[in-house]
Amino acid sequence: MFKSIIRFSLCAFAFGLAAPASAEVFYWQDHETGVSASFPDRWDFVTNTDPNDVLTVYAPGEGHMASCRVNAKEDARYAIYPRHYAGQIQRLYVSDEMWERFYAYADNPVFHSREDDKGLSHGFASMAHVSFETVDGPKALKRAVAFASLYGNTLYTVECSSEASVFHLWQGAFMSFIKSVDFKKHTNHALSGYYRDFLQDRVLKVRGQTVLDDTYH
Repeated sequence: MFKSIIRFSLCAFAFGLAAPASAEVFYWQDHETGVSASFPDRWDFVTNTDPNDVLTVYAPGEGHMASCRVNAKEDARYAIYPRHYAGQIQRLYVSDEMWERFYAYADNPVFHSREDDKGLSHGFASMAHVSFETVDGPKALKRAVAFASLYGNTLYTVECSSEASVFHLWQGAFMSFIKSVDFKKHTNHALSGYYRDFLQDRVLKVRGQTVLDDTYH
């Protein structure tokens, strides 16, 4: 999977980092899904652990276990519905039960809050704050903030987490990462589940040689 990365200068405060000087920031894009994100260049790329993950990055800080990942899973179950139902679809299908499935990978997940009608890039989103115990590696209690949005027949989930006791130090940086996530906006309305209300079109009359030859469309 080919990725494009652009480095540019951005004030570190934009990522909630208390640094007096500007820091280099990566702009990353996945050409297969079109999803993109920005993050400080001190964050390291690591191997994705979920088959649907397209990006995983770790932030510096010994013992902080701070990381963010972007998951993009194809989901065309609701493609038939017009785009103006996106909010209702999110509230019904990208909400509590979805978060239960998403955090099946963790031990003892505890949801502190789950909220609908949020936003992620161009889509309606659900937001969750959750604590859980790690399964792989040393046992640790982690705290996470995550957003999920179904857009263009893809379920995008962005999760940022750290060791629970230092989560408050990273929350600003995590939210900046999540706000930077963008996915390709659909201009072909048929692909995004939006269809013209053709039933409201005016009747088109095509005149024939006589009145009996007139046709209506």
